[in-house]
Amino acid sequence: MLVEVESTDVCAVLVEVESTGICAVLVEVESTDVCAVLVEVESTGICAVLVEVERTDGCAVLVEVLSTDVYTMHIDIVITGVCAGHI
Repeated sequence: MLVEVESTDVCAVLVEVESTGICAVLVEVESTDVCAVLVEVESTGICAVLVEVERTDGCAVLVEVLSTDVYTMHIDIVITGVCAGHI
């Protein structure tokens, strides 16, 4: 499953991915303006999860990953502006 969101102006982005089986999940969010971003990934099976959030302006970022089975997880957040981040 691939979920990609890209925005270049004021925006609020919610990306939610839920899986209950074997899965690979890639969530990528990119924004170049003021943004609030919530990325939530939930899995209850064998999973590989990649969550990438890139920001170049003021923003609030919440990334939540829940897994109850074997998984490989990579979270990469790049912030280059005034920002509050919560993982």
